Amino acid sequence: MQRGWQPKPGDQVVRRPRPEEIRPTTLSVPLRAARPHLLNSPFTLLLGLTILIAIGTVLLLFPFANTTGEWTPFMVSLFTATSAATVTGLIVVDTPVYWSTTGQAIIWVLILVGGLGWMTMAGFIYIL
Repeated sequence: MQRGWQPKPGDQVVRRPRPEEIRPTTLSVPLRAARPHLLNSPFTLLLGLTILIAIGTVLLLFPFANTTGEWTPFMVSLFTATSAATVTGLIVVDTPVYWSTTGQAIIWVLILVGGLGWMTMAGFIYIL
């Protein structure tokens, strides 16, 4: 370049890199720790539903949950808890007659929490 050179209006300066300035850019990305796949979202929903059914079954087994004052048969408790948690509405025994107020409250909570789980799963699928 000349010493007295000044850019004129409309002039453009084109810069070309030198070969030593052209080199690949390397980035070092640290490896992420692998998360256990045991608690991924679908499995968490399934595990939560299973735990809810198990807790409901145990609570419905006790004598305070029915009107007879005796232990409820296991299959009746399991089926009622599963039906309530999955919000299907199937019953083995007549609910207002067989279950006490406490038992009906347990069933109501199972329906409420189970329905919330289904809505959560539906929302998760909708987001996908």
